[in-house]
Amino acid sequence: MGQVLIVDPNQEDASALTELISPHCDAIRCARTTDEAVAILDNNDLDVVVTEIFLDHMDGLEFIRRVKSNSPRTKVISLTSGPRFYKHRAAGDLSYFLRAAHVSGADFVLKKERMTECVGCIASFGFFGLPTEVAAHVQART
Repeated sequence: MGQVLIVDPNQEDASALTELISPHCDAIRCARTTDEAVAILDNNDLDVVVTEIFLDHMDGLEFIRRVKSNSPRTKVISLTSGPRFYKHRAAGDLSYFLRAAHVSGADFVLKKERMTECVGCIASFGFFGLPTEVAAHVQART
């Protein structure tokens, strides 16, 4: 079980992630802005940060670097909406997404289309009371 922070300016997506993840963790916090996220990050011992990579006032990669700098053991899952990802993919430029996955040290997840992968990804970090087989099953269903 763990402490999770969800950073997403889209309230609907943040709520969906919260609903999906909350049954499996001790505490979940949400931030809609990077200012809120940094305040939570600075005042809490977090196990996992799930963050949209297109943020206000701070580049998503910069935010992920800040998380890792403040708390190297905190795992980070970067995500964004499918349309934004597909637009970049169609243009042949996935470098930003690949850098986000590299900087965070975790997979990149698409919101909405494959949001349940977040549960499997977090479970694979060992913070949920879910065995690895359950994480694999969740990922296989998406």
